[in-house]
Amino acid sequence: VVSGYMYAQILLTRERRYKDAYDVMNILHKRYPQNPVFIALLARISTRLGKFSEARNLLDIYSKRVAAHLPYYPKHNLRMVNFRYANIYNRQNKSAQALPYFEKAMLPLENKLIDERLVRYKVFAALRSAYCLERLKRVDEAIDRFNLVLELKDFQKSHYLAETHLKK
Repeated sequence: VVSGYMYAQILLTRERRYKDAYDVMNILHKRYPQNPVFIALLARISTRLGKFSEARNLLDIYSKRVAAHLPYYPKHNLRMVNFRYANIYNRQNKSAQALPYFEKAMLPLENKLIDERLVRYKVFAALRSAYCLERLKRVDEAIDRFNLVLELKDFQKSHYLAETHLKK
């Protein structure tokens, strides 16, 4: 099980073989449908492959389990879930629908340690929401959001990307 999951991660992140990663995770998810890690990764891969309906269904399942306070579905993971929902709409160029989910993903978490651990979702939600705001012609809000990115921790050139947009 662990080797299958790790193999899917390698296929996804290093080899960029999304369909193969999807196939592996789909098998794991069918065998272990309660596993939150498998649901989250399968939703991410489904989004990457343009299987938006499937990704939304998986995230709906995840959200319902969080709401039901099921074990291994902590409330703080809603930051990741909202980020994933936003990405589904963002990849379809539906900025107005993506924006509320990005904003939810940026909300502070009660536990500061967990907030720091999941800060990358906040950073990328801020950056991608700034792009959405630009597309919606809400320029002043986009500028504020790019500035927010600069106040947050730098992840995968997020500061560089924000600075580049602010120089336009």
